[in-house]
Amino acid sequence: MKSEVINRDTENTRIKNALILGGILLLIVKSEYYWKQIVGLIPLIIKIAIVIIAIAVGIMIIVTIARFYKEKPRGGIRRLFPVGIYLFSLLFAFADPFAFDAERFQSQVVLKGRFNATMNTAELIFRQNGKVEFEGKGFLEYSYFYSGTWTKSGDTLTTVFHAEAPIPWGKQLFLDEKHLLLLPSDSIARSQHFPGFLLDSLQNIQINTLRGNSSAHI
Repeated sequence: MKSEVINRDTENTRIKNALILGGILLLIVKSEYYWKQIVGLIPLIIKIAIVIIAIAVGIMIIVTIARFYKEKPRGGIRRLFPVGIYLFSLLFAFADPFAFDAERFQSQVVLKGRFNATMNTAELIFRQNGKVEFEGKGFLEYSYFYSGTWTKSGDTLTTVFHAEAPIPWGKQLFLDEKHLLLLPSDSIARSQHFPGFLLDSLQNIQINTLRGNSSAHI
């Protein structure tokens, strides 16, 4: 009887540990929208932590299955509950068919631009509620994040970033069928696009637009 109690306590502990480890993995992965806004190397460290935790979950699956076959005469199928928890956490962390994460609760994306350079990448997002977000990555995945508001008038977008702009950023951008082009801060003349290095930095931004009215309402 005492042995059965000890075995049951051991099973409960293993299930509890599986819930904790799987829960931590899900929490970190699903909250990416928030931690990717941290400036510096923290997002990279978090990504490395995700890989380590995922590997640990995989190892625990193997260990739990091996332990089940070894201890099978002394236990039932309940000993495999941790495996189900681990598999669930891996599936919904990396292959969630419902895309249920923090991004799901944000305002709908109206425009999204990206560019890739040798050592830099950036993503520019315009949301339906009038919020604009700029996420950039430099050497060693060093992260930058800026947010503000935007409005649209015809083919011109006007942005106002909080605190500071991500680069020498004019307030107005020109939208054509395939690109989002920075305009000089002192003029919106199309013949004067891209002062200095801004052409090389942003000329390859690709825009995905939704059909219908894409104006922001603030």
